[in-house]
Amino acid sequence: MLSLVELQARFSAALGDGDAAGLAALLAPGLDADAALAIHRGNLDARFLGALADTFPATRRLVGEDFFACAARVY
Repeated sequence: MLSLVELQARFSAALGDGDAAGLAALLAPGLDADAALAIHRGNLDARFLGALADTFPATRRLVGEDFFACAARVY
């Protein structure tokens, strides 16, 4: 059984590199690891966008919401 630190390290790595194969063995049978990880990755992306928007409000106003969001995703 993995320790909490090891589980968190695997989860973090899977979020970063997009490889859910290491997490598949830890999930209940029948769950799709890629789909489960996509939910967390979407939440992480939204939090990063929010942090950038809070840090650079003037830039966001100058370039517009759509461009800012697109640039944040590329960044």
